[in-house]
Amino acid sequence: MLEIKKLNQIDAFFNKINGYNFAFLTIIVGLGGSMLAFFLYFLDDSSFSPFTNFISDMSVGPNSSDLMFFLFMVIMPFMYIPFFLYLTRVLRKQGMSPILTWIVFGGTILLALSQILTALYPLDPENKSMYDTHLVFGQLIFLFLGINMLILAYLEYSQISIPKYSPLLAIGSGILSLLFALFLFLGTYTTMFDYNTITYLTEWAAFSLFFLWLFLKGIYLYKNPS
Repeated sequence: MLEIKKLNQIDAFFNKINGYNFAFLTIIVGLGGSMLAFFLYFLDDSSFSPFTNFISDMSVGPNSSDLMFFLFMVIMPFMYIPFFLYLTRVLRKQGMSPILTWIVFGGTILLALSQILTALYPLDPENKSMYDTHLVFGQLIFLFLGINMLILAYLEYSQISIPKYSPLLAIGSGILSLLFALFLFLGTYTTMFDYNTITYLTEWAAFSLFFLWLFLKGIYLYKNPS
């Protein structure tokens, strides 16, 4: 009975503010903020690129790129938490597994916490404790994101009404996210693997594909309100 009451309260909230809006807000904050941070960094150091740098290198970047990185990393979770809550409600109404949808939302909360903590500990090579802490939470970001996206791909693929590009993009984003988490782990804690162009490009590609999926998902939900 208590769960039904909570679900009704969630639905009442999204009746006032449709959940697809949070997809676009996430893109404005996350993609817009990261592009601005990139631009600020590049103005001071033109060698900065997806071929040679982590996204997190902007956390200690010049020309206020570090501040912009901090802001979008901290604000962005407050945009995608309500979106994923809305999405899990939509999927449940379509008859999908309540357990899996709640796992996705739980993973979103862990993703958000990891992202905020990553922002609080910059990737500063001159401060080993901060550097190491950042890497731990960075791995968790892509681990939780990868798991979430693969579960969503599994849930959506069986739904005829959902365009096939959505689960396919989710699979791509999920695999790239998990690959980057693995590369980061191997490069950090073993001698089997060193950070290289593939490592950097995998992170940027996972980041980009997630935002493409989010953008198309927002448009789909806008055109097909639940």
